[in-house]
Amino acid sequence: SLPAQRGFLERKRQLALVPGFRSASPVRVRANESRSLRALHFTAMNTERAQPLPVKSSRVLLDRDMNLGDACASVFQSCLQQVLDNRVGVIGGTDPECVHQMRVGIRRFRVAMRLFAPWIRFPPALGRDLRWLGLELGKARDMDVVAVETLPALLRECPLEAGLIPLRNHALEVAEKRRRGGAKVVASVRCSVLLGTLQRWVQKVSARRSLAVSLERPVADILRRVHSRLVSRARHLVTGTSEERHAVRIAAKRARYAAEFFRSLHSEREVERYLAVLAELQDLLGALNDFAVADPILNEISRRQGRMLTAAGFARGYLFASAKGRVRKPRRLQRKIERLQLPGKPRTSRQRQRSG
Repeated sequence: SLPAQRGFLERKRQLALVPGFRSASPVRVRANESRSLRALHFTAMNTERAQPLPVKSSRVLLDRDMNLGDACASVFQSCLQQVLDNRVGVIGGTDPECVHQMRVGIRRFRVAMRLFAPWIRFPPALGRDLRWLGLELGKARDMDVVAVETLPALLRECPLEAGLIPLRNHALEVAEKRRRGGAKVVASVRCSVLLGTLQRWVQKVSARRSLAVSLERPVADILRRVHSRLVSRARHLVTGTSEERHAVRIAAKRARYAAEFFRSLHSEREVERYLAVLAELQDLLGALNDFAVADPILNEISRRQGRMLTAAGFARGYLFASAKGRVRKPRRLQRKIERLQLPGKPRTSRQRQRSG
């Protein structure tokens, strides 16, 4: 009918103005369309043609000749672009990796907020909404980790434990439901408003007079700050509580993101060496975190699904023992972190060209 056709065309025009949406066919937008349409949400009808492929973060390209404002804008834009690039995949796709990559983009953005906090004030309301979006996606991601990674790995280790198969299948069903819930959140008006407002905020960052300063000292301060916190917290790696080890994991993640944000300013070899140690640390702590994520989910499944009580109990016990075994191994890694050196002095563009 004519009203239905008009409604469809109107939704296509709305989508054309939402950051991060890429239609498979061109969409014409009238010049006098209201800017408020940027805040309107996606619809399932309009995501069918999209290609929901997960997109990882792109490398931030900085130069020592930049001022702090330009560097801030580049870092924030890289983080936000990862969020936008994965939005269609979260809404219209079934790939858990899209949820993961969108959440990583949000986490990188929030880390950047902390790193640049001494020089730039981020609007508190935007910070709260960004945290809300990350938590909502976290519900889906945690279930995906259990259903797609943890339980299949446990099945490979214990193939004769027949009860693990229905447990995994049930977890996959719950994970799919949570992904649909995450899709609704990402397709909501609130999310659209948030992403549009973030985009406008990022575009204005480089023009701030307070950031028209040399980049070298702020970068050195940032890297020194996150590295010092990592070394301090890593003292609890061997004998610390689970909460203290979680704090080490957060410190390692922030140090890694900071090093990645500014890697184009330093020797590639030095950055790679630094990131390799952090990756080793995150692998260890990530395995411990997988147990921390899986245990309450498996406990909830056993409480709601009595027929899976035995299998869920077996899985919890196995994962607990595996985590305990890993806790006994980090002393060598702790010494590595204590000796770890930050990447050296930032290089000029001419020096980078010579090394390239």
